[in-house]
Amino acid sequence: MYKHTPLKVELKDLEVETIKTAALELIEEHKKITGDVFEVFEKIDTDKSGFIDRTELISVIQQLGLEVAPEDYKGIFEELDLNNDGEISPAEFLAWHLSGRSGTTPGMKKFFKAAYASFNLLKQTHDTVTEVLKNDGR
Repeated sequence: MYKHTPLKVELKDLEVETIKTAALELIEEHKKITGDVFEVFEKIDTDKSGFIDRTELISVIQQLGLEVAPEDYKGIFEELDLNNDGEISPAEFLAWHLSGRSGTTPGMKKFFKAAYASFNLLKQTHDTVTEVLKNDGR
């Protein structure tokens, strides 16, 4: 039968460099994830105010070609505006992302699925072009 060993004993057996390496890898992965989230946020925040307002959210929904009923816009916005101050902060956007990006309304689920698919396609295209140019010696 498996006997659980307390975490302190397990950590004691690890080398300091192993712990440092693992911690640095976790930090880098966190930076990558949050960086991607903030990049999406900045694309939506077209007026560069540092917040997403209702107009910007509606605009990006329309640019993505999503068919969202007018009454769903309010629900989508309110789901992201956690403190109900009328704007979505980067922290609110990140909190939503880290919570699993699950929407409670059909419009919200549809919107963010399309938004992230669009962003990922642009990122993949950019990465491919960068790689081709790099291999071409440019």
